[in-house]
Amino acid sequence: MKRLRYLGLKIKFWRCTQRGYPCGSEGNGGANPDEPKKIYDSAKKAPEYPDGFEGVKNGTKKITVKNEGLLEQLRKIEPGEWKKVYQNGYVNGEEASIHYFQHTKTGKVFNVKVYWEWSTGWN
Repeated sequence: MKRLRYLGLKIKFWRCTQRGYPCGSEGNGGANPDEPKKIYDSAKKAPEYPDGFEGVKNGTKKITVKNEGLLEQLRKIEPGEWKKVYQNGYVNGEEASIHYFQHTKTGKVFNVKVYWEWSTGWN
């Protein structure tokens, strides 16, 4: 089982690098509560956002940010409400999911990541 999981991660990494996009990370989504430095006006303006991404109907979920340390840092940059966004869609016919933190009023985003499979279990 561990070998299959390892192979799956290797294949995912290869797929990301072949497309020229950074790969998503495990755990807390790679968000470091001490480093919300790369803030963009929208997800589409982030360099990680894949060209040709097409979202699917009912494929976007916005969840309350649970990481209080990160939320505090984000509010220092842009006061107000922030959400964790999961957006499923396609890039050149392949499933992709874009994850990021978004300010609800301004639309500014932080920590844009691309995963090459859809996100499920919106809890």
